[in-house]
Amino acid sequence: MMDMRLNRIAIVSRPDDPKAVDTAIQVLNYLRDNGLEAIPERALAQKAGLGDGREARDLHCDAIITVGGDGTVLRTCMSMPDPETPILAVNMGRRGYLTEVGPSQALEAVEKLLRGEYYIEEHSKISVFLDGAHLADGLNEALIVSSSPSKTLEIQLSLGGLELLTIRGDGLIVSTPTGSTAHAFSAGGPVLHTGLNAFNIVFLSPLDPIRSLIMPDGNALNVKLLRGLGAILSIDGCMEEKIDIKSTITVGRSKKSAKFIRFKENFTIRSLRRLSKGGIEEES
Repeated sequence: MMDMRLNRIAIVSRPDDPKAVDTAIQVLNYLRDNGLEAIPERALAQKAGLGDGREARDLHCDAIITVGGDGTVLRTCMSMPDPETPILAVNMGRRGYLTEVGPSQALEAVEKLLRGEYYIEEHSKISVFLDGAHLADGLNEALIVSSSPSKTLEIQLSLGGLELLTIRGDGLIVSTPTGSTAHAFSAGGPVLHTGLNAFNIVFLSPLDPIRSLIMPDGNALNVKLLRGLGAILSIDGCMEEKIDIKSTITVGRSKKSAKFIRFKENFTIRSLRRLSKGGIEEES
């Protein structure tokens, strides 16, 4: 049981999904009917005729309810003003590994939230820098890939100032334990328990006989591009930057964590079941 006072709750929805918008409106009306201040994100408000709403970066609130898929969760995590505002994620997508409930359970989940029948689960994030300038924090991963599909990159990795290796290939993914079930997993990487303090480094089509590394996240990881025609850096699929050769991308553990509202324990085990069954709606 949690004893966190909730007065203001923001609603973020995938605006191009009519079912997600309808579910978000139901949640918003339920909150308002129960005396809470419910604030729709601008895209949802405009789609549903609820006025102007607010941009995600202006959603100052006690909790956020997202209605969509993992992409909606990742976008919200990156853009909300307080990165540690708890999130209750309702899945409307095909997978929904980061989400907690399906659409049919949305109002029941909100009831539990208002009764305090939940707990907060923290997930580590990464901070990503380009040549010393902070770009963003990510919940899942930083993807570095060659900007030319036919040309490989030569990449030097160092951890805590000590060189690890130099490798050639299409690029790499540096993921958090949470992100190990996302793009990194599709690229052949291992699944990490979310309780680990580690980076999951997965190499994309490497020419050298090494596929992945698991390294402690207590020190920053430096990724230097030595050769190639340039690269693209993507953080959680929400931000992209073109990268020149000789640039250095630094990935460190963020000082802030993502906080999720959960009703069941063993999130990592449930995520593994979702990987095998195809999504949250397949759970028993």
